[in-house]
Amino acid sequence: MKVVKGDFSKNKKGPTTNQLKPGLQGDKEISNDNEAYSSMLLDLINPYLETPPNPMDLENKLQLGIIAWNMALSKSMGYPAFKQLFDDTMNASGIMGTGVDMVKNLMKAKKQKYDNHQKFIENYNLDIYGKGGTKISLTTKSIMDFVNDTIMDNDDDFDEDDDDLEYEEGYVNRNAILVRPKPAFWNWLQQKDKDFTGPDPFMKNTVYLVNERDSVEETSQWVKKNFNRIFINELEAWGVDEGQSPQKRTYKMFIEFFEVEFHSEVMDLEEEPVSKW
Repeated sequence: MKVVKGDFSKNKKGPTTNQLKPGLQGDKEISNDNEAYSSMLLDLINPYLETPPNPMDLENKLQLGIIAWNMALSKSMGYPAFKQLFDDTMNASGIMGTGVDMVKNLMKAKKQKYDNHQKFIENYNLDIYGKGGTKISLTTKSIMDFVNDTIMDNDDDFDEDDDDLEYEEGYVNRNAILVRPKPAFWNWLQQKDKDFTGPDPFMKNTVYLVNERDSVEETSQWVKKNFNRIFINELEAWGVDEGQSPQKRTYKMFIEFFEVEFHSEVMDLEEEPVSKW
């Protein structure tokens, strides 16, 4: 049995056919102490699920749904500088393109259908077993508990004097995934852009950092599940807008277009913190 867990409790940035329902339906089971919230969350993401839904698709849409739920709640609370909060959350979560649009649509749906439900979704478990069997569990946190925990964590942050922090070179707790375009991608790009004469001599190869995993096989499985995020980013990096992008992006197309290398050790040689933008 595979168990996928997500923890949203430390996020300071804010808090059809075969429809899944709480309780037991075939071998799809939804049950926990927050069954009502499970039901509402599944109702929101159901229009975006494949038919019939599969565990991988369910997991991806579940994560987007939870982010959208917490972002909608943060917006309703009047979180200051919400637009910046939203953009930072999308970047930190690696959500791009159509994923951002889906989050926005889910936020609107949450407000329209469940605006009176004011708990943050703290974490979730997605258990996958047998052939297509799934069990979703999630826990929630009240606004008061969320605010109190945020204040306590912020107080801990203020205890550190940034001027006294020392950074040293060392290994980073990430695996690196190097993505390099293949000739098939250049040929496809040439067909889309007649002015494109070939790759730049200093060709842009992107390195993606992901959480450490125990084997190349586990990292490879992560890529198979998340290839579309990388695919979209690569297209955008080469100036391909959404209208020109392949409408049916598959993993087979992805590996035809890009060479992927896995690196288990990442070492930072600089003595200053890494910044994200």
